[in-house]
Amino acid sequence: MLAFDSPWWIVSAIAVTGALRVWMANLVRLPKWVSWVLVALVPVIGVWRMRVWRAAAELTGAPVPVSDRVMLIILILVAVAVYYIFDTDRARKHKPGLLELIDSALIALLLVFCILRPFVVQAFFIPSASMENTLLINDRILVNKFLYFFREPKPGDIIVFRAPPQADPGKKDFIKRVIGVPGDHISVHDGKLWRNGQPVDEPYIREVPLYAWPVPGRDQFPPGVLAEGSQGRTWDVDDHGMRVTVGEVIVPPKSILVMGDNRNDSNDSHAWTDPRTGMSLPFVPRENALGKAEVIFWPLWRVRLTR
Repeated sequence: MLAFDSPWWIVSAIAVTGALRVWMANLVRLPKWVSWVLVALVPVIGVWRMRVWRAAAELTGAPVPVSDRVMLIILILVAVAVYYIFDTDRARKHKPGLLELIDSALIALLLVFCILRPFVVQAFFIPSASMENTLLINDRILVNKFLYFFREPKPGDIIVFRAPPQADPGKKDFIKRVIGVPGDHISVHDGKLWRNGQPVDEPYIREVPLYAWPVPGRDQFPPGVLAEGSQGRTWDVDDHGMRVTVGEVIVPPKSILVMGDNRNDSNDSHAWTDPRTGMSLPFVPRENALGKAEVIFWPLWRVRLTR
């Protein structure tokens, strides 16, 4: 899961805008060539940024966030804005208007980056097929980040979360569906998800899961994760031509269990193991939950609420 978020870019944007505001208030006269040098730097930075994105895409398989055409449009707009702001002769003629513009930009940055993005809503980009057919590659979604200040995640919620180390050592942001909350007994067999001994109706999954989980003996868990004895249920099922006994995992306090809607092609709770010991570690800490996906806003023909 790729998030459009970087604290250093946020701090830099606010600092640069504030510096521009102070400079415009004093209107220090700059040589004409300064504005042209700054304009020339815009495409250099843009090309560097595109190379970084392409290199990341080759390593991760994720698509580049913007196309060459969109980047060209952005660079043209930025270059015009840079020239307009740093041309001091023009600035002296339009001082009040420019000051109002920069004041408005600074307020907008503060609202977006210090209030809206951390606590209210944030846009995310879908780079993989793990949530198909609910979310497709290249979908852009809006995530409600204040909801979980007031209530706990529920089964069926599509959530964005910081991946635990066993899921991704880089602790990237993932998006999956909540399938278990504290106290739930969860298992997968006979092509269905089972919660507390009952099959769950899941019309949103791409295809039925072709695996059985958890299988005691094959899947190794820390103590207390598998429901045992009178606390748990077991099923004798066929798993790719082999008869196996499927048990249940118990979701512990302050944890959630998640799976992708594309059950057979998803890096999710049933697949997470400790790389050192091979022990299954299927749970996401509650504090890792960042927010609930609410709506697809791009592409336009995909605009809809997420369910």
